[in-house]
Amino acid sequence: MSAVPQPQPEVSAVPSPPVEACADCGVNLTGPYCAQCGAKRFTRDEQQFSPYMKKLLLERLHLDGRLWRTLWLLVTRPGFLTVEAHSGRFGPYVSARKLFLLVGAAYFLFGSGTFYRLEGLMGASVQRYESYVEHSARQLGVAPAVHREHLEARFQRVNKLAQLAGVMLLAGALPLLYRRPRRYFGEHLTFALHVAVFRFLIGAVGQPLRLVLDTWVPSMALVNTVFIVYLGLALQRVYGGSHLATWSKAVVLGLVTIVTVFLSIGAGMTSVFFSWP
Repeated sequence: MSAVPQPQPEVSAVPSPPVEACADCGVNLTGPYCAQCGAKRFTRDEQQFSPYMKKLLLERLHLDGRLWRTLWLLVTRPGFLTVEAHSGRFGPYVSARKLFLLVGAAYFLFGSGTFYRLEGLMGASVQRYESYVEHSARQLGVAPAVHREHLEARFQRVNKLAQLAGVMLLAGALPLLYRRPRRYFGEHLTFALHVAVFRFLIGAVGQPLRLVLDTWVPSMALVNTVFIVYLGLALQRVYGGSHLATWSKAVVLGLVTIVTVFLSIGAGMTSVFFSWP
């Protein structure tokens, strides 16, 4: 007799997990990160106090670590970060755009409250400036202190925009001096941003020296000399060429940058004394 087949137990279907869409682009998630845009899967558990503070701390330490490493390499190895960016190695460093925004914001924020105010730049003409503020404040019917801060904010805004235009001018001058091999504008702009950040850093060192010596001449000479030397070393590393040609171009670009700084200050002052409604 053949064995009677025993009935097999029914296998219940295992329910598949619900499909979750990416909160940013809407593509179905298959893992902790979106395969389309790279966004991390959002869970409400991460909003609890312990996970939230842990994530915040890790992100801050990671940014600070990369920031200090980037600044150290920027100062000690001129042109190195630009070469790394041109080679596609962005991970270990803060990008040139973000670095320019961070350092530039700190430079103007710190300087605007101390030695980089309009009154400090007026020098011997500060009394005439105060008379102008009081006279224009009476005409507008506002308090002189309020009007002074309004003019100061206008000067800072125009000066910052003019200095940003100076960075673009430097990036535009580079392809005229280095035509071979041909490079994209973004590559020249990366170099210009790194150089501008270095100028912010040495400017932060040189301007307090002006307060101690009560004159602009030594601090300006020191800052501009160091800047041109740095510029020559950075050009040599990034663009190459003979030493004579490199240092000649460094002097030209350095003078362009120095003139741009003076023009940006002049543009800020012009916006104050020839103000518009």
